[in-house]
Amino acid sequence: MILCGRPLVALGSVVLVRVVPARARSVVQGALIVTATVLLVAYPMVNGGGRLPDNPSILPLDYPRNLVIVLVVVWAITAMLVVRAARRP
Repeated sequence: MILCGRPLVALGSVVLVRVVPARARSVVQGALIVTATVLLVAYPMVNGGGRLPDNPSILPLDYPRNLVIVLVVVWAITAMLVVRAARRP
C-alpha cells in the first residue's frame, strides 16, 4: 500500500514545482501536509467505521461536513499566506 503512493507524491511534487511560485511553495507544501494528515485521521470517522445502528452515541457528529469545514479553513489560511508572500518585495 505504501508503494502505491510514491508515484503520486512524485507527480504531485513535479506539478507543485511547475505551478506554484517559489515564494509560495513552502506555504502550499505545508497546507498539503496538513490536508493529508487531517484526511488520514478523519477517514475512519467519515467512513463510519465502528458506528452501530443501535447506539447513536457512537460517532454522533456530521463528520463529512466537519471535515470540509476544516479543509476550507486550512486552504483559506493558505490562500491568505500565499497572497502575503506574493506581495513581499
